[in-house]
Amino acid sequence: MDVVNNKKKSEDELKKLQSDIDSKKEEVKSWDSKLNSKKKELASVAGQIQKRKGAPKVLPAGYFSVGKDIPAGRYKVVPNGGMGNFFVNEGAKVNIILGYDASLSVKEYVFDADEGDEIQLTTSAKFIPVK
Repeated sequence: MDVVNNKKKSEDELKKLQSDIDSKKEEVKSWDSKLNSKKKELASVAGQIQKRKGAPKVLPAGYFSVGKDIPAGRYKVVPNGGMGNFFVNEGAKVNIILGYDASLSVKEYVFDADEGDEIQLTTSAKFIPVK
């Protein structure tokens, strides 16, 4: 009889423990969600560049107008192959050399492209929308 009673107690205790485990799993999910939200908030406050929705736009060497050839917005610009000049508004807004040689150029550059800005590239570049 003791064995039957102990089995019943053990089963009840197992059910309670399983319920506690399920409750803790839900609590962990809630904390994970809060943590992810805070990480995004921290990245925003810290000024980290975050990709926006939208496909990157690759422009070849040449002259381009913001609003016509590329939408206005904030972009991270990276070289798409070689090395060359990147000017905006004849160098008044941006005047850099894009490339992968750290001693001669920059690997990426973030800028705000405003409607009507004129872009000049002497090498192909990829424009990645960012926040």
